[in-house]
Amino acid sequence: MKFISSRKDLIEPLSQIVNIIEKRQTMSILANMLVTVSEDGMQMTGTDMELEGLFRLPVDCQEAGSLTLPARKLFDICRLLPDESQICIEEDNHYAKLTSGRSRFKLNTLPAQDYPAFNRTEPDFHMEITACKLKRLFDKPMYAIAQQDVRSFLNGLLLEIEADQIRTVGSDGHRLTLCEDQLEHTADNRNSYLIPRKGVTEFSKLLKDMGNAIVSVEASPSFFTLICGSATISVKLIEEKYPIYQRVIPDSLTDTVTVNTQQFKQALGRVAIMANDRFGRVELDFNQDQLSISSNSDEQEEAEDNLDVDFTGTPFSITFKCSYLTDIANHIESENMQLLFPENKASVLAKDLDDDNVKFVLSPIRV
Repeated sequence: MKFISSRKDLIEPLSQIVNIIEKRQTMSILANMLVTVSEDGMQMTGTDMELEGLFRLPVDCQEAGSLTLPARKLFDICRLLPDESQICIEEDNHYAKLTSGRSRFKLNTLPAQDYPAFNRTEPDFHMEITACKLKRLFDKPMYAIAQQDVRSFLNGLLLEIEADQIRTVGSDGHRLTLCEDQLEHTADNRNSYLIPRKGVTEFSKLLKDMGNAIVSVEASPSFFTLICGSATISVKLIEEKYPIYQRVIPDSLTDTVTVNTQQFKQALGRVAIMANDRFGRVELDFNQDQLSISSNSDEQEEAEDNLDVDFTGTPFSITFKCSYLTDIANHIESENMQLLFPENKASVLAKDLDDDNVKFVLSPIRV
């Protein structure tokens, strides 16, 4: 096998593959990526057996063939070569010789036939959607997804498709974010998929800078696949039932607060300096058209910040984890945001005033 390619063509798919491949593998060959070269171009494949990325790109094929190459080493080499470099890779017994300008490298390889297959099941659902719309549906709730929770269903993003609506939900049990949008075509059946956090992260990276380009989604009960031009990423789904999240979203809202998003975020940042207990607690005190945000440190230090707000309701105080409030404010794009509370103050519903399709729910800390 021998081919010539440009650094520019290789660097982006390589960066995606090294993110897919785990740093610690159960099999040494999983540190490698499968490279197949033919007259039609090159295909690079990387997997951790839960997630697979497949990337096709044009190359100057000198000799067809396939082998596996150490992905991270190849990425590091390409990353440090000059931008306009041409790279030649040639198989030599059990090694691969890489040359670029005056640089020479010799890399270990493993046989292509030993590379494990990622056996995707046949898809029973297909749709097309604009890249920017799908990226927004992934990005808005992603921060709320749990990480390595024993309740494995919380480690994923719920994606639901019903009629002409598409909806994503992320939650870690303390907070929940819901984002929805409209599809151009109506789906025949109601479909729901629980996508692992790592898969959502890699999908979002793949969709970056694609704008209004049309991408394809394929799914089965076990796999979810995103196809963007010459790149395909597939992930094994979490095969558990997601909780009935609608019960968490409060209704019968009695108290409404409208606050400047940037001012709220900055005030939280200042008060957070003293919120150094293990919960990072801040207290919000609503009284007429004033919001007082305060915190205490373990050393009895204090911080307080006051903001003008538009408040409708009965004065009350409530305590939240500061970083969770900041996360919500970071995902709101409008100049002003709304905080809405039910009578029992069991949670807060936060809204972007310019986007009715996103809802943020957060539970308070019981003092």
